[in-house]
Amino acid sequence: EAPHIKRTTNGGTSWTDTTFGPGITSLRLEKLIGSTSAVAYYAGKILKTTNLGFTWNTINQNNPVTLSGMFVLDENNFFGADNNSFYISSNGGVNWVQKSFPEFIPPNSSKRMAFLNPTTGYIMSYINRIFYTTNAGDNWTAITDRMGGGSPATWLKDYSFINDNTGFVCGYNSTILKTTDTGNTWSYKVSPFTSHITGICFINANTGFACGGISGCQYIAKTTNTGENWNIIDSIGYNSLNKIRFFNASTGICTESYGKIFRTTDGGDNWAVFQSTLTYGIFGVFITNSSTGFIAGGLSNAEKKIFKTTDAGATWFEVFGGSGIYTGFYSLEFVNSSTGYCAGYELLKTTNSGANWFKINAPTSSFCTNIEVINDNTMYITSLGTVYKSTNA
Repeated sequence: EAPHIKRTTNGGTSWTDTTFGPGITSLRLEKLIGSTSAVAYYAGKILKTTNLGFTWNTINQNNPVTLSGMFVLDENNFFGADNNSFYISSNGGVNWVQKSFPEFIPPNSSKRMAFLNPTTGYIMSYINRIFYTTNAGDNWTAITDRMGGGSPATWLKDYSFINDNTGFVCGYNSTILKTTDTGNTWSYKVSPFTSHITGICFINANTGFACGGISGCQYIAKTTNTGENWNIIDSIGYNSLNKIRFFNASTGICTESYGKIFRTTDGGDNWAVFQSTLTYGIFGVFITNSSTGFIAGGLSNAEKKIFKTTDAGATWFEVFGGSGIYTGFYSLEFVNSSTGYCAGYELLKTTNSGANWFKINAPTSSFCTNIEVINDNTMYITSLGTVYKSTNA
């Protein structure tokens, strides 16, 4: 079906269609300029009507411009954006001048742009920083720090607390946040990563590790001054790293999206790869003491497994293998050395240090992404934006 714009002349009681020809796959009405004019765009073409939407004409037929978003100030001044480029037109969209923008601008970014006049305006970037220009986009100044907006642009992936007051979270777009007042306020720390950070852990009050990167380039970073500064200490793996955890000050593991486990025995200076029997992501990792730990992952989307180590990650053996309804293991958490939980599309529990696992009632049939166990009775589960609480184990 060809895209169309609906038009009403009676306050929305009835609507008539203006249908556009074949080849137009995405059409968006952008701005009502005045009492009779409006602008829309698709596939590099700017469409304009001057007769209340009866007919539409392409006004940049010989000068197509690729825009993921557009802001129309008035009849003459149009602004657009796409990827790392900013565009400006001073003749009603007929011709466009391309300028650089310091960060990526996401698709459908018309809601992220606003101009007060032909030279002064604002754009919100992909990581939700707001930039300001006073010279029509020749220069941009960031006027806010990175802010979370509930989207993958600022997805927070992992956390680690040193004590009741001081903790860290990490996430996409090189994010490392630190709190020293039990989470009431957070400050950004300079990160050595240029992309996503998926795992973080601290082994004492000063020393911590983080892992992440982009496809084909994965790193491990270390801090020795309570997260104030971080340095890359190793580049390991091609596929995405997920979690990093330590058994003690010397021995730790870092898991990967296709079943690999990297292990260090010298405080992170060197890492050796251990290929588990998993070929699917290892997302759930929990260390119960200096020698014992668990990982959860799977061979495929239809079969998931839980492995255990009793020699600080030197060897691993299977303690649960499930298929069918047991799909999507994503998070592991133990309340003590005996009792633990594994969450995903199902919720599993062990009361004998992982030797046996059994299904318990889950609060939702949707995928559970994280589980947090507070004590023998109290636990929380997150799923698709909802937090669930249990007070009876």
